Amino acid sequence: MTETPHSATGTAPTGTALVTGAAKRIGAGLARALAAAGWQVCVHYASSAKDAETVVADIEKAGARAVAIPADLAEPEAAERLLAEAALPGLRLRLHPSLGLLASPFPVVSIWQAHPVDDPAPLLAGLPSGGECAMVLRPALDVEIHTPDARGFAFVRAFRSGATLAEAIEAVEAVSAGDDKAGREAFDFSAHLAALFEAGAVIGLTGAQEGETTS
Repeated sequence: MTETPHSATGTAPTGTALVTGAAKRIGAGLARALAAAGWQVCVHYASSAKDAETVVADIEKAGARAVAIPADLAEPEAAERLLAEAALPGLRLRLHPSLGLLASPFPVVSIWQAHPVDDPAPLLAGLPSGGECAMVLRPALDVEIHTPDARGFAFVRAFRSGATLAEAIEAVEAVSAGDDKAGREAFDFSAHLAALFEAGAVIGLTGAQEGETTS
């Protein structure tokens, strides 16, 4: 991916965007939208090769540039290989300004969920023994509370601090290295990125090449 093709608008591309799970549904729509906005797009897929090639063909027909890249992100080292192939170590996510993060030694989300019910006793009796992480978000009118695990929390916190995608992955790996249980379970980067987009937590991307943004 060393060429610098023109975008569908006839101008120099904004940068290169990697979209995970881009063969179908939300990911495919995001890949097409980014291409229309002037981005070169890396269309990641796990097993849906034909669907990914269709997305690439649609983008190229519109005059933009795209490439399909396979990777099973449940496998160790897969995310690093995908980044290397897509040449996107500097990609950053722009998060919604309402997004807040809390890591507590107490089960704060479970306690909050028990508060508004008529009889909170059953919920309070079954509270987790350890702490919980919370991601608070208000993408529209209602406040949403999400409960990421320690690695998911580290992933989002890295992006909020301005980290690149490669640095966010390193943050997750650091948590895995310090937690034997987490280290035995694969972290699905694709699913976590898709969940952030679906929740409305991501409002834009900063390109790895040009340092420009789109939203």
